[in-house]
Amino acid sequence: MSRPHDAATRRLKGTWLLHDLPDGAIEQLAAGAKEVALKADDVLLREGEPGDAFYVVLDGSLRVTQRSARGLSVLGEVRRGEHLGELALLDDAPRTATATAIEPTRALSITRDAFEACVANHPAAASTLGRLREYRRAWSGVRRVRPAADDVTALLARFVPDVPSERLGDFAAHVEWVTVPSGALVFRQGERGDAVYFVVSGQLEVQAEREDGQGVRLGEAGPGEPIGEMALLSGEPRMASARASSDSELLKLSREGFDALVNEHPKAMALFARTMATRLARAARGRGAIAQLCSARVLTLEECTAAVNLADPVLLNLTITQLYHRLAVDLTLMLGAQDVNWFAFGCRASKTAGSSIRGQELPLREVLRHTRLWPVVMRGVEAARRFELTALFDDALRTVADRVAEGNRLIFEEIGPSFVRLVGAFVKDTGYDRAKLDRFLSALKPGPSDRGGQDTLKSALTAYYEATFERSAKRRAELVLLGNLKVGLHEQIRVDPVIDRALDAPMEVFFDRAAALLPRVLRPGVTLARPALQRQLRQVLTKRMMRYRLPDLELGLGDDVPSWKGEEAWPPMLQTLEHPELRALFDSLTAGAPSRARDWSLLSDRMRYIATLFRSRQKSLQLFEPPYLAEQQADILAQRVPGGAL
Repeated sequence: MSRPHDAATRRLKGTWLLHDLPDGAIEQLAAGAKEVALKADDVLLREGEPGDAFYVVLDGSLRVTQRSARGLSVLGEVRRGEHLGELALLDDAPRTATATAIEPTRALSITRDAFEACVANHPAAASTLGRLREYRRAWSGVRRVRPAADDVTALLARFVPDVPSERLGDFAAHVEWVTVPSGALVFRQGERGDAVYFVVSGQLEVQAEREDGQGVRLGEAGPGEPIGEMALLSGEPRMASARASSDSELLKLSREGFDALVNEHPKAMALFARTMATRLARAARGRGAIAQLCSARVLTLEECTAAVNLADPVLLNLTITQLYHRLAVDLTLMLGAQDVNWFAFGCRASKTAGSSIRGQELPLREVLRHTRLWPVVMRGVEAARRFELTALFDDALRTVADRVAEGNRLIFEEIGPSFVRLVGAFVKDTGYDRAKLDRFLSALKPGPSDRGGQDTLKSALTAYYEATFERSAKRRAELVLLGNLKVGLHEQIRVDPVIDRALDAPMEVFFDRAAALLPRVLRPGVTLARPALQRQLRQVLTKRMMRYRLPDLELGLGDDVPSWKGEEAWPPMLQTLEHPELRALFDSLTAGAPSRARDWSLLSDRMRYIATLFRSRQKSLQLFEPPYLAEQQADILAQRVPGGAL
């Protein structure tokens, strides 16, 4: 059985100004609230009079006006669900405007005395009142009453362009106008999704709370973007909280308004639902990633050490792939999860490498059989029929697998612990501290990457650290990309000799066998032919065999990186690069050339492809998904031969 003030409780709870109050405090305010009924042209509050209460409109509408030297100005309207007179709650100040009923209107009145009595009975409400008073100066600048009806309709048309404007006019009556100062909470993780918000101006930051209490920044919503629609459409609790990162104006469409549109304008609703469903489908893969971002355990140095000491190449790769994933998640505690960090890309590269390590790639002899190199090999070795070619190529593949595993270990052994230390040192910091960062970086070895130094890695760590405290979403995305490219460049320089040996392994095995079988007089000719044959084979392997597997797409490293979406090469946030160092680095790595690699053994080819991949896929949040299901891990482990041999 509902209580008389239940409806008032729901209405107050849905009002941004009181959103953060404890439930008990909201219920007390609702119980003590008085309903005010107005006829058209009745004045609810008058400019210059003392303010002793604030109001939440239950139904109807009011026009807000203000006098100035130029005469009477209409500031806007206040409608159902919106509030006015809140400055009386924060200051004992005269009213700054007049509110007059446009039509029969009902409003809830809450006096300052009632609110202060509520705070006295509910100490937790005091912090809310304190925050509101802190917002007072900013609030007076951002607070704006609802624009005129035609203006609201025009704003709605920006968000749902498929809905005819004549129908949006009716729809606008169900939309609330919400203005929030910087730092204010709009909705909280775990709450029922009862509305979708459209950002008119300002910016909101989306953050999820992990099980260990750490916050993970998931993304932002700026002008022209919706936020909170997934919970509204799915009926599930909100997976994250939204807070204003700058003074913001929002349109709030309640579930009731959404349902009203379904009943009154089914055809218009079909258009609107299709737009929202597209967004929901695009974000669906990210929901699973967000869920696991909030529960993963932070990686330790001991786990890194145990991983690189594994002897079995299959188990080594499986473990390192999983640890890459965990470090990708750990870095979101600093960088947020709205941009993919290097470890998420590294996780997929390591998983792809696992196929080579387990011997699951296309057999090398089948690749050669369909190239011009195969006749050269067959004609060039007179003794080819004297030994088993299948065994020869299988030996080559085993050698390749061993060297891929070596590179896998080498990269993680250096990169992994460095980032475990980074997260441990800075994850709880709330402010930028350059001196602390310099002390951390001093433990790394100076010098260029090709001489064993870590200067490039230092600059990557610096970019990530700066991104942690950057408030601009675009600049933060660019700093993350800069860090990604620097880590990628450092590790590719480090592993360059290993990649050369891995790609040359097939010819090494072949020539070693040929040298043992051919007459001594023919061996110099084979030696002379070796470099040219190796170059051709590297190109064949790059084009025919080398892959990079994303969660939803398999890429050939010998093909161009697909565009971000349709004709858009890059995500909107990275369409242009404004950070000078990032722009110079990206241009130097890509040089305006096609992204495809001709020879993966060449550092320039690899970095051109990697730089393009990183920029085009930095907003592909499905890369945060775990690399393996439990069943897949079990299958991989079951395929190992006892003793660790492949």
